[in-house]
Amino acid sequence: MATAKYHGSELKERSAAHGKIDFNLRIVAMRTLFLSVVLAAVVCGQTPVVPPTPPAAPPAAPATSPAIITPETVVGEVDGKQYTAGEVDALLKLFPPQYQRQVRGDLARALSFALTMKFMAAEAEKNHLQDQSPLKETLEYQKLNALMQAEVNQIRNVEIVVLPADEEKYYKDHPELYQEAKVKVIYVAFSAAPPKNPAPDAKKPLTEAEAKAKIEDLKKQIVAGADFGKLAKENSDDKDSAAKDGDFGLIKKSSQYPELIKKTVFELKPGQVSEPLRQPNGFYLIRVDESHELPYEQVRVQINEELKRKRFDEYMQTLQKRFEVKVENTTFFATKPQAPPALPQAR
Repeated sequence: MATAKYHGSELKERSAAHGKIDFNLRIVAMRTLFLSVVLAAVVCGQTPVVPPTPPAAPPAAPATSPAIITPETVVGEVDGKQYTAGEVDALLKLFPPQYQRQVRGDLARALSFALTMKFMAAEAEKNHLQDQSPLKETLEYQKLNALMQAEVNQIRNVEIVVLPADEEKYYKDHPELYQEAKVKVIYVAFSAAPPKNPAPDAKKPLTEAEAKAKIEDLKKQIVAGADFGKLAKENSDDKDSAAKDGDFGLIKKSSQYPELIKKTVFELKPGQVSEPLRQPNGFYLIRVDESHELPYEQVRVQINEELKRKRFDEYMQTLQKRFEVKVENTTFFATKPQAPPALPQAR
């Protein structure tokens, strides 16, 4: 069957064919916790008993080449039944992918647990426990949730296709997103509540007013021709950059810095120094040394992911609108014991 491709607004048409919405209830967290506890018991052995010192071992036999193990090779016996390597591998796939490395660190214990789990599950089915509440509803929810997440990943990672032309256009239309600047900083910290028992040789923290006066004086010195790097080395409370004459490194639009800092950086031209910038614990002076736009090839993957995310968000918004509840009886919907579930996220 051919796979549908979605570009921009075409995702809205896709929404008409889908009626699933996420209900990420607490049972998912409980199930994950249960798996973690159970698997911890599986992969963690008991405290070993230290045996007495054995007698001297006889001379070792000549080394032999290890036998080749094929899927048909019998590797163990459990409850009177022999198991091949292929059968063991198939059973171990019952464990979630994130636990595969752990369970394969103790194959015998993991196999024992997998067989125990299958036996008990079969016994539960014989007793028709799967048809009883609340297990019946729990199993149905888990099935729906797993299928929904699989569909989310299918749409996000397969069906949404971003063409090279789309990437290039986005890059040209948003040049400001791909700027990068090399900066120097001077940071003067202040404290609203000085420590009660400071160390004898500790530097007395400045008040906000004192820090502001100091940073303004440093700005005047720089305007008058003082060396920014020298002042940073002597006065900055950001010790890492102060040791490098104020060199703070590169800042990008996507960097995890406060918006005021990034906005100021990308408004400055090379050589310019900012006005003092107040932050919760201090003031900054910033000088931009270099500023340039990142080349397209360097950010192409980033653009691809950003466009995929935007298109997936558009698709989910159409589903949100489609399944928005129009309340007819306010009394029925008045009780809200917990926050509504979040929309699914692509993995």
